[in-house]
Amino acid sequence: MAPALAQDLPQVLPRLMPDDLFRRNIGTAGQLDAQFPPHHIIDNVYYVGTESLASFLITTDEGHILVNTDFERNVPTIKNSIEQLGFRFEDIRLIIGSHEHADHMEGNALAKAMSGAEVIVMAEQIPGLTTMRPGDKPHPMDRIIHDGDTVSLGGEVLTAHLTPGHSDGCTSWEFDVTEAGQPHKVVING
Repeated sequence: MAPALAQDLPQVLPRLMPDDLFRRNIGTAGQLDAQFPPHHIIDNVYYVGTESLASFLITTDEGHILVNTDFERNVPTIKNSIEQLGFRFEDIRLIIGSHEHADHMEGNALAKAMSGAEVIVMAEQIPGLTTMRPGDKPHPMDRIIHDGDTVSLGGEVLTAHLTPGHSDGCTSWEFDVTEAGQPHKVVING
């Protein structure tokens, strides 16, 4: 059987442009802001994001690590999710992010103001974060890290992997957890 030629295929499928694909993947405007039920993922890792913007809380006895603050307007929703899980937003000690786009790191300044946490950024994220100024607040960058550096708190050690593509500073985070006596590798991809 000969392969079908493009002109022979039915023209019922919509032609999607890059912006269409982006909007389809991130969800509707409502999904960007709607709280997704906060929940336990594994060991000390929890989902605290919205329906389409992922944020994670990694808990320790010495405070917590928040991965992705999302848009600034999402910070109250993230705070509410953390509190629903029985944790205090004020116990966040470190804020890290996946990449320097507003839908993942715009809320860093507000989250820092609310928690007093240290904001850690990958060096390649600096140009994008410098221009991210909600309410004309400068973007906090308390510690600059590089590919392969680690971030530690309360016995948790996260390794930052520079994984550019979606953005120059796209960062994936890798760490180990143990649940029910079984070791697991966790990767939060950028």
